[in-house]
Parts: sequence; C-alpha cells; structure tokens
Amino acid sequence: MNKILTLSAIFTGLLASGCSTTEKITSIVPDSISNWSLVHKATIQQGNILTEDALEELSPGMSKDEVRISLGSPSLVDVFHQERWDYIYSIDVPGEEPVLKTLSIYFTDDLVDRVEGDYEADERSEQEAKRVVVTVPDYRGEGIFKRTLKKIGIADEARSE
Repeated sequence: MNKILTLSAIFTGLLASGCSTTEKITSIVPDSISNWSLVHKATIQQGNILTEDALEELSPGMSKDEVRISLGSPSLVDVFHQERWDYIYSIDVPGEEPVLKTLSIYFTDDLVDRVEGDYEADERSEQEAKRVVVTVPDYRGEGIFKRTLKKIGIADEARSE
C-alpha cells in the first residue's frame, strides 16, 4: 500500500512540475519550433474598424452627429475632455507583430476642428469591414411545442380557449 501511495505522489509531482518546465524546454529549442504550441492562441481584435471611405468622409466642420454616422461611436470619450473623441483599433494575431492604430478628433463648438493620429485603413481592416453578416429570418412554422400538443390532441382545445 505504501508503494502505491509513494508512486502516486511521485507521479502527481511529475505532472505538476511538467507545467512549469515548458519555458525551460522552449528556450533550448530553436526559434522556428518554439512557436509551436499545443494551446490555441486566438486572434484578439478590439476597437473600431475604420474603412478608407469613412476616413475620406471626415473633414473639418462636420458636426458630432455626422462624425458618429460616418465613423460610428468612438472607443473613448474622456469625461474631462468632451471636445475630443478617440477611435482606437488593435489586433493581435499570434505569430505576427501586434497592430495599434489611433485617431483623435478634436471639436470646437461641436464641429470638427482637427484630426490627429496614425490610423490608416489597411487591407486587413477593409476585409473585416466587408465581412458578410448573415441574417436568419424568423421561423414562421409550427414549433416543437405546438406539434407535440397536436400529437397529444390538446392543440385544438388551446386554440378555442
């Protein structure tokens, strides 16, 4: 019995220590192989996708409503600086360099005064903006509940009440 407990403790210790040794192992392995992983790394995309057409529409003198219609709601509106809207976009694709784009719009008397930032529409953001959205119509037939009631013979009674 002691042998089984001892072996179980050793096996559990080896399993637990295996999690912490992956960094040591990947530091020994060449860079081309070290990017391999058994863990799925998801693409993380956040912020506003601004297309080239939307950026071209932006011009001094536009109202806040026109900007909101053209570019969408800003990612950040500072409570202390209501006359500045910030549009931020970031994407982190595993194995690639992360991308961060910013666009700040300054207003004077609720009209666009100036635009600053490094936001340029690229191929990836254009593709994301053009991504197809599938609309599914509402189901207009009988549901499983009504079919069950019909089979039982209660459906006609429910309609008459």
